[in-house]
Amino acid sequence: MNTALIVAAGTSSRTQLHYNKILYPVNDKPLFLYSLEKFLELDYEIILVCAKQDLATVSRYILKLSSSAQERIRLVSGGKTRSESVQN
Repeated sequence: MNTALIVAAGTSSRTQLHYNKILYPVNDKPLFLYSLEKFLELDYEIILVCAKQDLATVSRYILKLSSSAQERIRLVSGGKTRSESVQN
């Protein structure tokens, strides 16, 4: 099985949103779910790296997925830089 690493732990400072852009709703679905669902369709295991302050929110969305999908997702807290996030 292949593994996808989705690094989504940025601060979204350029978007001028008051929250992380991965949570921005597009068609009533947060942006990160589009990537997550595509890799799940392709039967990937997924490592999703997100900012520490977004872990609880992202976890709630993951818990709404099927149990078989949940088993293939590992949620990881990001670091201060992209390279730290990838290393985590």
